[in-house]
Amino acid sequence: MPARDLVFLDWSEPAADATARLLIAAAPPGHSADLSGFVAIVPTQQSGRRLREALARLAAESGRGGVVSPVVRTPGQFLDPADGATAAPIEAALFLAGALDSLSGSGDSDVLSGLFPAGYPLRSVAQRLAFARSILGLRAGLAEAELDIERAARILGPECQEAVRWAALSALESRYRQDLRAAGRVDPDDARIARAHSFPRSPEITRIFLLGVADVSPLLTTALDRVAADCTIMVAVFAPAEFAPDFDDWGRPRAEAWKDRPMPWEEFTSQIQLLARPADAAVSLRKLCPSRPTGGLLTVGALDRDLLPTMKNAIEDAGGRLHDPDGDPMSRHWLHSLITTWAGFVEDPSFRTTGALLRNAAIIAWMRKRVPNFRLEVTLRQSDEIAADHLPDTIFDARPWCESESHHCLRETLDALVEARSAHLGGHWLDALRGFLGEIVDTFQDDLGPSERSALDAVAAETRVGLDLLGRYETSFPDLDVSDWLRVLATVAGAGRIYHESGADDVEAVGWLELPWSDAPHLVLAGMNQGFVPETILTDPFLPDSMRERIGLACNRSRFARDAYFLNRILALRAGGAGRVDVLVGQSAASGDPLRPSSLLFLCEESELPARVQQLFGEPAAPEPEPRWEPGWWFTPPAEPMKRSIRVTAFADYLACPFRFYLRFGLRMEPWVPASSEMDARVFGTLMHGVLESFAREESKRSCGSAAEIRRYVLAGLDEAVSLRFGSSLSLSLLVQIEAARRRLAAFANEQARQYAEGWRIRHVETSFEELLGEPFAIDGWTIGGKIDRIDHHPSGRWRVLDYKTSDKAATPAEKHLGSVRSTDWLPEYAQCAVAGLRGSKERRWTSLQLPLYRHVLAATGIPPESISCAYLNLPKAVADTRVLEWEAYGPDIAESADACARGVLADIARGKFWPPNSRPEFDAFADFFPVAPTEIVSGAALSCS
Repeated sequence: MPARDLVFLDWSEPAADATARLLIAAAPPGHSADLSGFVAIVPTQQSGRRLREALARLAAESGRGGVVSPVVRTPGQFLDPADGATAAPIEAALFLAGALDSLSGSGDSDVLSGLFPAGYPLRSVAQRLAFARSILGLRAGLAEAELDIERAARILGPECQEAVRWAALSALESRYRQDLRAAGRVDPDDARIARAHSFPRSPEITRIFLLGVADVSPLLTTALDRVAADCTIMVAVFAPAEFAPDFDDWGRPRAEAWKDRPMPWEEFTSQIQLLARPADAAVSLRKLCPSRPTGGLLTVGALDRDLLPTMKNAIEDAGGRLHDPDGDPMSRHWLHSLITTWAGFVEDPSFRTTGALLRNAAIIAWMRKRVPNFRLEVTLRQSDEIAADHLPDTIFDARPWCESESHHCLRETLDALVEARSAHLGGHWLDALRGFLGEIVDTFQDDLGPSERSALDAVAAETRVGLDLLGRYETSFPDLDVSDWLRVLATVAGAGRIYHESGADDVEAVGWLELPWSDAPHLVLAGMNQGFVPETILTDPFLPDSMRERIGLACNRSRFARDAYFLNRILALRAGGAGRVDVLVGQSAASGDPLRPSSLLFLCEESELPARVQQLFGEPAAPEPEPRWEPGWWFTPPAEPMKRSIRVTAFADYLACPFRFYLRFGLRMEPWVPASSEMDARVFGTLMHGVLESFAREESKRSCGSAAEIRRYVLAGLDEAVSLRFGSSLSLSLLVQIEAARRRLAAFANEQARQYAEGWRIRHVETSFEELLGEPFAIDGWTIGGKIDRIDHHPSGRWRVLDYKTSDKAATPAEKHLGSVRSTDWLPEYAQCAVAGLRGSKERRWTSLQLPLYRHVLAATGIPPESISCAYLNLPKAVADTRVLEWEAYGPDIAESADACARGVLADIARGKFWPPNSRPEFDAFADFFPVAPTEIVSGAALSCS
């Protein structure tokens, strides 16, 4: 039996202090505590930091004068081969993905069908790397039990339900190892197993302490058994000595001993807080910690990390600061995001991706140095205009639309992006990439504060590691192109974490494995739910729980025992008035999915179980109201005078919401619309209107009564319009939309022929009000601008103003101009209208004045109003509904109401009345500007009235 001692430490004493006393007591005699011959194996890096701090403090208190620190390692660090031949994780993933490619390329159908019974699905490098990482994760888990895939398959045997799949995985593993050996590299898990079985013996190491490691792996025991002949191994367990039968020789809790052990809660009912939703965690924390929280008093157990943001806000509101030792993933950093976006641009230089690059702050800083007289506002505006009007599929398709001198800034900007991309596609792409990223970092870091610069340094360092890896393996994987390597680089740059310095008083957010080492008197366990604690394996594509237990890996039973033991330690440390443990139990996740309480919370006496179940599945107490929301900014729009002119379509904007009308027409604000590969409703309508205008302007075409001839005219016009507007390179989605336009225009041809047969003749097309009247059209001193799509005349003397409607669904003029009163809380008296003919007689409100004002203009030419009708020519998605729909109920009373509404709108605009806003607009183009109601963040005093 190897030399190994099992010692029990008092679990009511902080773990760092207890282990520090143990080490100092074992130190050789002398003025200082010389622990240099000791190796201390601790559960986590944070527990190692706590141990070092406690050693320094207690050595001084014990009169030893000082301390020479031991070697402190986590189990993973202890087994780390630290060998230059060992492949890094991304290298291993590359070789495994390459082995998979080799098998698929060689047509090894047995292996492929064993892995992918439904067919080989991995088409891209990203997919193959993701699959490779999942296989490496499987191998890392197996390595903890000193196994690889081949040995695990032998243990499981041919009777295993997944025997064919394991055989295929073994073949893949064998090919992967061959490729690694050919490159002079070793798999990291193979290296760890080899190190454990041939662990180097060192005469300088006299004792190894296993300190509170409750889930010692078989791999670690193999390594320790190997060195036990040369040094003493001491296993320290935090528990009373009478608990000795509940642990094995390596200090691991025995599953049978802990599965039903009641937990020593002191006031369970008051210690449990139910959360109906994650946001309630902040309210509960404020109630539990009414004073300023500090790290010396409080630790947050971050079991459900989705609760961290709300916990952070609550602690900051109380005057404290929450520090997360785990840091932030580098995958969220802007440099990683830029590399990912740039990889997509190199692979496919779509104009959508171009728009994303032009809005990237680092690219903007780079452009300011690369492009003379670079003007961001002009570049973005012109880029958006081209994207909206011409829908270019790629950056090359957009280039012809910015040939004019007015677009020189955008043209030079696009050229700079194309030039950089071309350099990455050349023979020296790696040098180009190094230079490009170096320029980005050097240019942008001057604009950053200290913490942002520190984060950039960390990500940039990982990026340089990735670039070196690309240089090492560029020729080893000839099938990978530049965009593939960029994605590999993004994987490397996003794999690490960005760590932030903590302050002396910071409250720490600690993970479950670290919590037994936390000595803060007040502990809040945030997210004590099943799946978080105990950590459970519900589904695993390769190793279900029963299979894990069979081959000696950690399973649900062993994890439950470990976590029950940890909870007992956490409670024992704060028992008897030494502190307090509060538990937040969520009832729903951030996604809205239901959560279950942790099964550890049901470890109690049988007589207590009914009340425990009733409490944990009961209704949460009504949380105290959140503090009143305060805006982080306040917008005071200036009262800009408006010209006394208005477009006829703008009346609808004012009637929808006066405030949003002012943003658009007073302050000239416009919502940003991202680049798209297809037409939105505006562009589609403009295209259709242009074709119909072209048809109607030529006498020979509009005088035609043949549906077939009209169809030929309009479809030829559509082809010409598409070529002029979008060029010859069209995206698939645009082609689909153009086909839809063809179907609608074919239906128009039938309806136009029918109208011609009824006697209607086109008299005016896209005619402005001023052209009709010979002078500007005015109401109460306001000039009203607009164009009428079409004016038709009938031999009977009737006239008709016609408006084309290309919306998806056909609608009557009344439905589009008159809405329900109940659908808005903003309703001036002049906008009300009592009408008949729209689902009976009821109170309605004006939502648009377009057709009434068209009729008014035509009447101003001298045509009797009673002979003028208003109509829509609907061209909807359902082509069977293509027809002219007249406003049959339109009469003098409606016309009078419309005129009164127009005068009311003009009067309010003249008075500067743009407030209050409509809180329930049917469509809010400025929703992204105002995440809450405008009344919460806008001072509208200047817009109320002047």
